[in-house]
Amino acid sequence: MSAARLARLNALPADEAEAELLRCCGATSWARRMASARPFASVDALLAEADAAWWALGEDDWREAFSRHPRIGEARAARPAEGTEAWSRQEQRGMDGAGGDVRAALADANRDYEARFGWIYLVCATGRSAVKA
Repeated sequence: MSAARLARLNALPADEAEAELLRCCGATSWARRMASARPFASVDALLAEADAAWWALGEDDWREAFSRHPRIGEARAARPAEGTEAWSRQEQRGMDGAGGDVRAALADANRDYEARFGWIYLVCATGRSAVKA
């Protein structure tokens, strides 16, 4: 995050800051805590607060956040936060050339992971391909 983007976040009204932060993490209580912790003196301060705020959440909050993130291989979350659809499509564009067999394998793996652990598998897919190198 640039200094200019941090200054913009610090200057937003609380409700707008919360909405912007929800785009990053879909847990309402996390976004609310982050918005109320402003202004951040630095990106490092923001990241430290983000980490502390995340670990202060309960399981229901985690599940809320997870529900707003698309499964790997999907461009849309079950309950996307407003303004995140383009971000998700960009992150997962490595799936654009994937065939039906790859999509089916990912869907199966997603179901298996969720059955085993109780929530979706999360990974930053930006810059990754659906095909092994």
